[in-house]
Amino acid sequence: MRTANLSGRLTLVIGNTAVDVEKASDGEFSADPQAVYDQWDSFCRWVNEAELPPGDPFDQDQLGSPAPVPRQVLAIGLNYSEHAAESGFAVPTSEPPVFTKFSSCIVGPRGEITLPPGGHADWEAELVAVIGSVTMGVPNVLETADYYAEFGLRPEADGWFCTRDDGGGKGNRRQGRAGNRSAPFGV
Repeated sequence: MRTANLSGRLTLVIGNTAVDVEKASDGEFSADPQAVYDQWDSFCRWVNEAELPPGDPFDQDQLGSPAPVPRQVLAIGLNYSEHAAESGFAVPTSEPPVFTKFSSCIVGPRGEITLPPGGHADWEAELVAVIGSVTMGVPNVLETADYYAEFGLRPEADGWFCTRDDGGGKGNRRQGRAGNRSAPFGV
């Protein structure tokens, strides 16, 4: 079972069928796929206890991202030596650079990717983790798995429109890497 966004509605995908969450929960949870993360613990309890109705077949082309408008999109750069080399940077000897992207970069798993006009497009595969609960003050990194709502792999077609390193190669990068619809993610 996976949380999904089917035609803009929060859905549970079970095998090849989909259950509309708002209908199955009698309105306890909104149809808005993004809103569920504000109630993630309650939602998880409901999913584990609910007697779900049979799902309906669905068109996979109607799937959107399960987190269509995340509050933050954080990315880790230079996370393997080949990527650092092709980017012209040294492999980090401590923490790799962390940078943000705009939430408009998110698109569903079968959505159309927008490539940058005149920019360079990087084709990558990335691990995506959607955080379902507030994680501030977690004392042990090994305990963070309890906070994840979704995991997935996704292709990426980030465009480098302009890049400026203000930190002498130390990762304080201002860049146009978060083009609209450049990061597909979903079931």
